[in-house]
Amino acid sequence: MSKKQTLILVILTFSLGLFIIISYPINLGWDIVNNSADWSAFGSFVGGLLGPFFSFMSFVGILITLHLQSKQNDQNVIISMITKNLELHNQNLNNVKFERGTKTNNITTYQGINAFHFLYENELKAFFKSEQNLDSSRNCEDLIELAFDKLYKKEGKSFGFYFRNLYYIFDTIDKSENINQIYYAKLVRAQLSIPELQLLFYNCVYSKGSNFKKYAEKYCLLNGLDEELLLDPSHKELFKEAFNSK
Repeated sequence: MSKKQTLILVILTFSLGLFIIISYPINLGWDIVNNSADWSAFGSFVGGLLGPFFSFMSFVGILITLHLQSKQNDQNVIISMITKNLELHNQNLNNVKFERGTKTNNITTYQGINAFHFLYENELKAFFKSEQNLDSSRNCEDLIELAFDKLYKKEGKSFGFYFRNLYYIFDTIDKSENINQIYYAKLVRAQLSIPELQLLFYNCVYSKGSNFKKYAEKYCLLNGLDEELLLDPSHKELFKEAFNSK
């Protein structure tokens, strides 16, 4: 119950009591003011009438308190869940790891943000250009689908779990009405680096990751990503709402 609702309830209760006190001498005459026996009867009348009412209001107050406590407990559970999943998200980022090179050449290990940077700059860009060279008449969504599908088949085992957990975090935030959804969405968004946002964009365009698109748009997850950092700046038009500020 809000402060305004509580104030209204107090005013109504006070008004009811005042109405009963004033109506008694008005209806029976003001002579009862000097008659102690009448006032004694009035006291019994008021006690019999208001006693059960105030008992009922006390019961209502207890129910409201229990409801608010339950709501607060639910909120704490959700916030704890989001916090733990955010910790898991950071662990998942560090678990994105793969190697490039051969025994004859130096083997390079890419991990975390560096892995996302490599996947985008060296893998996805190459796949996209390859598909574009094969048939430049295809629209950008088809080209992205083919390019990201090649990336997913090659390295999906390395980063697929990362996007699944990130989706789950925003799904939890979106379905939790007892928290400040925008605040927690911004909190998670602030953890995402540019390479992560670049791959997130194309993951949302990709058919197998398209469920993420609704949250990217609703919470403007790509707000920190410059369109010039996309494979093609025109790709921003595919869902430009995700680039808005919120």
